[in-house]
This record gives sequence, C-alpha cells and structure tokens, in this order.
Amino acid sequence: MEQNETRDRDAMQLIEDVKQKTVEYKSDADYMQDFIMESVGLSTTSFSSNGSSCLKNLVNSSLALDLKDTSQTR
Repeated sequence: MEQNETRDRDAMQLIEDVKQKTVEYKSDADYMQDFIMESVGLSTTSFSSNGSSCLKNLVNSSLALDLKDTSQTR
C-alpha cells in the first residue's frame, strides 16, 4: 500500500513538472516568435499557412536545441 502511495505521489509530481515545462515552453515560443517578427518587421498575418507552420517548426527546433540568444554581440 505504501509503495502505491509513493508511486502515485511520484507520478503526480512528474505530471506537475510536465505542466510547468509546458507553460515555460509556450512562453519561450511566444517570446521567440515576437522577437523574430520584430527582427524582420513582419506580422504573423503576413505569412501563408505554410510559412506560419515553418516558423512554428523553427521555434520548436530552437526550443528543442535549447537555444537562448543567437545574436552576435561585439
């Protein structure tokens, strides 16, 4: 019985961690999308459906690669 409670508690903690990461990734994706839009001076409405899909893939790839800032500062 105690083993089940421990397993349930661990599973609930894992679920909460995944929910938190989801919120963080969504926030990061929104930030990156806004940054890209400001950098090139376009809005999301100016992209075709395919273009929007590609942009989302780019953002998701950068999140997966854990890219933070790719600007070159001198």
